[in-house]
Amino acid sequence: QVVFEPKSGRFQQGDFGNEVTLVQDDDEFYSSVVTVGSLGVVVRILFEPLPYYYVFTKVVKSTVPKLLAGELDELRAEYENVNTIINPFNSEVSVSVRKRFPGSFDNSQSVLENARRVLGLSNLTLVDEVDLDAMKTSALAAFGFRNVGELIDEAIQLVAEKVVPRSDAERFTAFFQNSLEQASDGIFLPPIFTFSPGLNTYVPHGSLGTEVNVPADDLEEFLNQTVTSIHRGLQENPQPLILSLRFVGKSQHKLAASFDRQSVAMEILGLGSTATVARWAQEMKDAFPRSRMHWGLQQYGLVDAEYVQARYAEGFEQLQLMIEKYDPEGLMKTPYVQQMFSA
Repeated sequence: QVVFEPKSGRFQQGDFGNEVTLVQDDDEFYSSVVTVGSLGVVVRILFEPLPYYYVFTKVVKSTVPKLLAGELDELRAEYENVNTIINPFNSEVSVSVRKRFPGSFDNSQSVLENARRVLGLSNLTLVDEVDLDAMKTSALAAFGFRNVGELIDEAIQLVAEKVVPRSDAERFTAFFQNSLEQASDGIFLPPIFTFSPGLNTYVPHGSLGTEVNVPADDLEEFLNQTVTSIHRGLQENPQPLILSLRFVGKSQHKLAASFDRQSVAMEILGLGSTATVARWAQEMKDAFPRSRMHWGLQQYGLVDAEYVQARYAEGFEQLQLMIEKYDPEGLMKTPYVQQMFSA
């Protein structure tokens, strides 16, 4: 492990234990790329190198009742990473699962052969043997799009419509779900490709995105209420939407939504009106008092200074002290952060 600080850093070698190297260098610190949104100031960076590994990914098709009947527990026990995508129009589910296999950069073929034996999959292929462009073209054609430009044009037209035809909403939702499946089914890849632009999928991001975390023991009720609420909203106002359910490990960071507890996070991605998502967020906030909404999102008017301070208490006080210390002139304070500290 290596900790990077600016040259004027406040720590001494050994403060983090004998196994951590402290580097205090302006060039090293500022050349490290870290995304923190608009809610903080980077004062220290910790790098923890991991042994090289490859990732096997596949998609399991399911339904919400089947998941809750035990399949989800089985998948989580077998795989290290489980990401669940739900189509709210028909409750069909695509579960993307991942398993790691140790190896090195120059022995990919032997690692692949070992993975084939362990998984019992003779047709497992390395990502560099997959024609990603052909895969994307095929996905577009399957839903009536000749190219990416046509997809974008139709999506823009769809968002501009006050009333979206249900058939169009279902078509785009199915396309988004299929795109995610195509990019993660039966592929074996080194970690450098895990976040590669070459594996980008056609998934909506932007104005509708919001996230709610609840304790893991609320999973079944939370999932059922979410699907019911969103499905009801889509009956009144059809629009392309997918639900993304993720499992979040316990965090010791006092500003984390999963601080001191295992959590499940529901993220909603889509195109169109915010009304359905806003109503869902309000219903979840009321129905699950132990929930924590993503406090960096304000577009639904459900997260204010009082809410954030009540949910994060001691962690919020520590954030206040840190910002006062490292940013006394408020250079990093956006209007939203100013608002959070107003109460």
